[in-house]
Amino acid sequence: MTFESPWPSEVTSTVVLSGTPLAGQTWTLTLDIAGVVKTLPHLVAADETLEDIAKALALAVNGDLTGNLLLRLRESPSSS
Repeated sequence: MTFESPWPSEVTSTVVLSGTPLAGQTWTLTLDIAGVVKTLPHLVAADETLEDIAKALALAVNGDLTGNLLLRLRESPSSS
């Protein structure tokens, strides 16, 4: 997952998810944007993969109307 701003910016962040998701776990993406902390949780459902979690977190970031962020998913070389 790579965060990009919609305007020219020098700030880009990359998040790599790893591990084995288990149903009932909450995976949380916490962003500190100029001192404002934004927390986006995702409750893992049965049979969800890391890619499913990444997609859910991307939807949460991109759907947040209070922010000005864009999250793009990029396949890892091992998943292609």
